[in-house]
Amino acid sequence: MKLSSFTIVLALFLVAAPLFAEQPSRKIVSPPSDKRVLIISIDGMRPDVLLRAKAPNIRELMLHGSFTFWAESTETANTLPTHVSMLTGVTPAKHNIAWNDDREAESNTFSTPTLFELAKKAGYTTSMVVGKHKLRMIAKPGMVDWLKAPDKTTIDDAPSIAARAAQLLRALTARHVRAFPRLRRSRACPRMGQS
Repeated sequence: MKLSSFTIVLALFLVAAPLFAEQPSRKIVSPPSDKRVLIISIDGMRPDVLLRAKAPNIRELMLHGSFTFWAESTETANTLPTHVSMLTGVTPAKHNIAWNDDREAESNTFSTPTLFELAKKAGYTTSMVVGKHKLRMIAKPGMVDWLKAPDKTTIDDAPSIAARAAQLLRALTARHVRAFPRLRRSRACPRMGQS
């Protein structure tokens, strides 16, 4: 018995029809809208080291936010130009910060807007905690409400930076409804900043 083309098409249609039937609607759940951003940059840390580390607070933040271990901002790993690129989205050739020391930038040298500048202009409160004085230049005048940074003669260690960040977060969360995840020290590594 030879089947007609119509019979084969009809059979395929009957078999495939359930695939095209209206499926019960699934509720799409979007993450809660929180108007805060916390950027953590650990200068000089290779991503693979952090992936293997016991860092409970970093892991907790990762569970509740967005993160990447593989972003590339500059070809060479120099603290200042790399952080400026990370916070502006452009290369050192465009933002004009190619040096990596504490020199003062002239007002017209660094005109590319930073994330702080965009957030401030949109009406958000901004703050920045850094362990190296040279990173202060990222905080353009009037664009960062709270800035915690060491003076030119010191480079802070991880516990000092974490303590300043925790102090700032406590002050800010006292003014806002939702708190950030609690910062705590790990028993395995009590002297390291776990922020």
